[in-house]
Amino acid sequence: MNFFKVIALVGVILVGALPLYIENTTDRQLDDYTQGVKSKGITLFVNNKSGYIESSRDIEIVVNNGTKFYTNFINQNKMIDENMLNLFLLSTNIDLDDIFRGVSFKGKLYTNNLLLDDPKIVIHLSSLSNEIMKNLKDSPKASRELMPIFENKKLQATIILDNGLSIKEVKLDNIDERIKESKYNKLNISIEDTKYSNIDKNTKEFNIAKQTYTLTSKRELTSINIDNLNIQHMLSGKFNYTNKLSIDNIDIQNYRKSNFNTQDEGVSLKNFKFKDKLSSTKNILNFKENLSVEKFNLKARKDSIKFDEFSYDITINDIDKLLIENIINNFELNPFLLEKQLEDLGTKVINSGFKFKISTRIKDLIADGNIFKHISLEANINIKPNNITVNSTKDEVSTVVTAT
Repeated sequence: MNFFKVIALVGVILVGALPLYIENTTDRQLDDYTQGVKSKGITLFVNNKSGYIESSRDIEIVVNNGTKFYTNFINQNKMIDENMLNLFLLSTNIDLDDIFRGVSFKGKLYTNNLLLDDPKIVIHLSSLSNEIMKNLKDSPKASRELMPIFENKKLQATIILDNGLSIKEVKLDNIDERIKESKYNKLNISIEDTKYSNIDKNTKEFNIAKQTYTLTSKRELTSINIDNLNIQHMLSGKFNYTNKLSIDNIDIQNYRKSNFNTQDEGVSLKNFKFKDKLSSTKNILNFKENLSVEKFNLKARKDSIKFDEFSYDITINDIDKLLIENIINNFELNPFLLEKQLEDLGTKVINSGFKFKISTRIKDLIADGNIFKHISLEANINIKPNNITVNSTKDEVSTVVTAT
């Protein structure tokens, strides 16, 4: 047989076998993934596989243990403040299992077994928790408005995976919903271009290009417009992170009818930017935070405040790392610390010493008819390691604290 024919034959066989190999590999990965998520409170069902070069599988994801699901979600999602969320849940006596057990998603997994494109899942929220769905069925009015959201796949997303089936990107379908509670009470929701990305192992990003919410009643109309909300979280260690939040435009307006006269209230601003950064060495923490906003305008009936620019910068250096770590551990064990305990922790932080710097600026402020072209404030505070307490005298404090 001609050498080139042999090569061609081998090539054809390999190309023909590759989709089968990739498909079997994907099946094994799905089997492993299905077993792995059971410990996280999730059951994954994979059915109805079809296609050879391009394969599709029906999938369903069901939360079977709300508490495990919540715990795993919080542990994996570092963009959420776990301590504050847990504190809120404890204060409201919310049953996590009731909230999440029974939540389900349905969709399809698509793979290209020849070109090795990234696997893709198109999935929608098909049901809320068993407890919530039971309450919806007991309320015909609420059921009539909300059930079509699940039945018509209104909350649908496309999830891009890598070849190890880890999430690379999530894109939420645009939302354009009109909910009518009564003849006069209506809520319109429009959300465009929502995306979550795992940029790399340490960097996550969340973005919503445009949000519009309009609530109308017989005597009021409230509108909320938010353009380009962007959140970035970069984490390289427990005490090494950077958070960024930016919003191009926020406009909130409220119109009310009283004695046939329309009164409007509202707040608007542009170019909101916030950043905080924590870095650490072996025993020391350094913290930075800055915020800036432009074109702020607040109107409340006859009163108004506006300014062109505002910003502040805060720096705290030479913080005792081990002390902060102990405080965090204590708070995680007992979020409801007593006032005396909080006072003692604050005293320990002051006793350890640190350097604090703040600067703030505001330009073209107009308030109650008064105009201020430029206001700025800067302060540097240096606290040496000390033994002062809340009962220390002014003279005792002045020996360890210097301010400029």
